[in-house]
Parts: sequence; structure tokens; C-alpha cells
Amino acid sequence: MPQRIVITGKGKTECFRVREVLRQRFKQAIIHVNEGPIGELPKDGILVVADSSQTASIPTPEAAELEKKVQRAEFLVETARILSSSDTLESMLNEAITKSRGVLGDIAFVILTDEGQFRLQSATAKDPEHLIRTLMSIINARPDILEQQLQRILESSETLFIRDLSTAELPEEILHLVKTSNFKSIVVAPVRRGEKTFGAFVSISSGPDELDEGQVVLSQDISQTMARAIENARLIAELQERANTDALTGLYNARFFNEVIMREVARSERHQLPLSLMLIDVDDFKRVNDLHGHLAGNEALISVARILRQSIRMTDFVFRCGGDEFGILLPGTELEGGFHAAENIRSRVEAANLLHSVHLERNVTISIGLAAHEAGNTPNVLMNRADQALYRAKELSKNRVEAHYPTDVKEKKTGA
Repeated sequence: MPQRIVITGKGKTECFRVREVLRQRFKQAIIHVNEGPIGELPKDGILVVADSSQTASIPTPEAAELEKKVQRAEFLVETARILSSSDTLESMLNEAITKSRGVLGDIAFVILTDEGQFRLQSATAKDPEHLIRTLMSIINARPDILEQQLQRILESSETLFIRDLSTAELPEEILHLVKTSNFKSIVVAPVRRGEKTFGAFVSISSGPDELDEGQVVLSQDISQTMARAIENARLIAELQERANTDALTGLYNARFFNEVIMREVARSERHQLPLSLMLIDVDDFKRVNDLHGHLAGNEALISVARILRQSIRMTDFVFRCGGDEFGILLPGTELEGGFHAAENIRSRVEAANLLHSVHLERNVTISIGLAAHEAGNTPNVLMNRADQALYRAKELSKNRVEAHYPTDVKEKKTGA
């Protein structure tokens, strides 16, 4: 049944102004401006007294419930807007659960699962100190028990709602956590879409506030919206990864190399950080293809790529620039450190029997040209200097590292 709102007051102009405001907010309600005696107000109605200086309302018990429903509906609309924005997934989830504190519990978490491992993605609380104490208590309360409980919830695909945690049958460690953290109610809603389970949305209220069934439904709606956002974000990330990845080797491709080197040079300039670049070429690769075929050549490239990937730090970038050419960007690395890293890679490739299934007259080897970014130079200068060093390595003997050093520093050379 539609909600009835009756507006009364001395000034008709103010009454009609209030009516227009309320119509925008309560679209399903029956809103009436009273021009005579009010009479008996239905138990589910709201009496609004409009005055030019102030407007007050006298709500019946059902009116408070209506206001609560409106707030929750507005929150869902806002959450959907946040989770469909172009921000990163992390920032979207953080903003969404922060806003959830206005209509749900005062503490909220988003926990994601990846290959059976749980990861706390986002956390928020009205009292940051309370949040820190809660997280510390969780760590100290045998997190394996909490993970087991969460795993059971996700496997059941059912939302967990405990109105009063103090009376619930829970493991002793969790009950201790509830008591020390002053938790009252909890909702754990699986973040799930179709057959895919991404994790859980958790909302906790502190005493004496209790969560209710309406908030359980709201938590489920939030978790469904989150699931769509996570699925979309992962799909976009997968498509971007494919666009940036070389199909044969799985390394980043030449297009992405151009993006990253521009970004890293700018970062080096901005923060005055060192940056080195290796350009790598497989020696006599055409001969490998001619003598042993393209399948053997592809195997050689895949094997070299694997060694490159295994030889770099997490902060480095390795690319297949085209054909038998590779590149490695080393942020935070000066020329001397880059030289040692390049020599390590060269020797590892030389020592590996890359084409163990094909009888070669000699091992597959690589030549490396190295250069370091100097302040004020462009990415093209860095690439040209590394390319010139690579050309020297190929001309001199191959299977060696050549570096571009400033003119007042003697150039280093290694290899055969």
C-alpha cells in the first residue's frame, strides 16, 4: 500500500513547495496538501507541518521504517554508481564499503578468494582505532579457524546472519574476539555471480546496535553489485593483459614496451631515480631457424624468455620487442648494477641446453646492449644508446654484454 503523506500549514505556497520536494524523494507515496481540518491521520501516514521559517514532521511508527527504506534504496543506487565507475577495483570497493557504514554495521570488510587463498581486499570502520584493534585481534585469534568458517559459508552460498553474537554457538577463539571487540551482529554475504565465487562482504555492528533482516537483504544486494564489478574488472584486466602480452612467449609485447619506457623515464626524471635498459638479441637466430626449422626456433625463444623472466626482480619489466629481440627495463638500477644483472642473464642462457631435443653444433647464446638513463634525456636516447651497445656486442664477438658509458668512463666488455 502506498505511503500517505499529509502536508498542512498556514502558507499554501510553502505547503506546495514542500510537496514538490517530497514528491522527488518519495515517488511511490500519496502526497496531499491539506487545506482544512486534518481529521484522523491513518496509522501509516506522516503529518508534515510546513511553515515559511521551518518545516517539521510528526512521523508515525511506519514513517520511520519508510525513511529507513528510502535511505537504503538511495545507498544501493549510490553503490551501483560507485561500482560501475572507471576507478580501480580497489578504490571502488573501498568507497562502497565506507558508505555502507551509514546503513549497515560500523565495521565492514571485503575478503576476496584466489585459488583457495583468502585476501583482505578492503576494510573500514567509523573508529579507525577500533579497526586496527579488530584486525590485530583477528590475527591473534587463530585466523585458520576464521578461514574455515568463511570457507563453509562460501561453499554453502548462503548468507550468514547472527543477530546476537554473544549467544551464538561459535568456536571459543571467535567468541573471545566478539567479546574483546564488542561485536553485536554480523552479516557475511558471499560475493558470487553465477558459479563464480569471488569472496565475501562482511558487515559487523558494535554493541548495543543490532542488524536486522532488512539489512541482511541490503548486504546481499551489495554483494551482488560487488560481484558484477569484480567480474567486469577482472575481464577488463584480462583483456588488457592479452593486449599487452606476446602470444608466443607470454612476455610483455613491443606496444607495451613503448608505454612502459615512457612512463618509467618520466618517473625517473620526476623522482631522480636511476633507470637502466637492456636490449637483447639471440645470436645467429636465423641459422637456428634455417637448420632446425621454425618450431625449434620458437622453442629457443620460449626458453630464452623463461630464463629472462626467472632472472629479473619483481620491479623489473621484460618484453619481447619483436622476432628474436628482447628488452628489460630495470627501475631503480644504475649502470653498474644493470651490468652485473646482464652478465648473469648472458651466462645463464649460455649454460642452458635450450634445444635439448635438437642436435646443435653449439649452444644458443645472446648478446646484450646496456644503457642507463641520464637526466634530461628522452626515452629515444636511452633506447638508441642501448641499441648501439648491442650492435657493438654483435660486431665484436657475440655472446657478450656491452654497455654505453659516459665518455669519461672506460667501457666494459665481457663474454667470449
